[in-house]
Amino acid sequence: MTIVALTSVPPRFAALSARLGMLLAQDPDRVCLTLPHSYRRFPGWAGDLPELPPGVELLRGADHGPATKFLAVFERYPDRDVLIADDDCSYAPGWLDAFRAARAAHTDAVVAASTYDSARLGLPPGHPIVQGFAGVLLRAAALGPVRTPDDAAIWVDDIWLSAQIARARRPVIACPGAFAGVTAHAAPAALQDAIIDGMNRAQCNRSVAASLQARLGIWRDNPAAPV
Repeated sequence: MTIVALTSVPPRFAALSARLGMLLAQDPDRVCLTLPHSYRRFPGWAGDLPELPPGVELLRGADHGPATKFLAVFERYPDRDVLIADDDCSYAPGWLDAFRAARAAHTDAVVAASTYDSARLGLPPGHPIVQGFAGVLLRAAALGPVRTPDDAAIWVDDIWLSAQIARARRPVIACPGAFAGVTAHAAPAALQDAIIDGMNRAQCNRSVAASLQARLGIWRDNPAAPV
């Protein structure tokens, strides 16, 4: 069973139904939308919920920033394949099928449509950092106990999730066929352009990555280096 998981924020609710319709058209076993009961970034939100197309399961929970899209789903479906998606991207027909094909060939791996090397974060090279916007397929049970990002990591969920994958020593397999079907769109309230604790997104990524490296004992060696 493949569950597509995503979240959204109030400024994007008007466009959400069309995005969900695209995902439903790819015939997932389930689409789960997780919305928090309140938003840190939108304290004035009155609680109005978006209209959802039939077939979407709405989950509610705490606000964990972008990680809200998968944490509640991991808890509810720990042994199922969860495919993480974003509400500001379009996914062409065949996106989900590409992940399913990759999963059939790599039954125990994390499958990611897009990754970059850890060296971009100032870490030893050779470690994959997953990019959730293009899609990441994984099972919560393979990561061990589900953890929630702390306040420093809450806005950089890709770094936090990549750290959990590294901590669990899960292999990451690239899925370029899925990446070819992803189109990112300009959207209101984009975190990519936000200033977080006085840092831009790239600086925040590096700061959180260094903290997680020290705390979890990960990303310390170069896997490609000769022994």
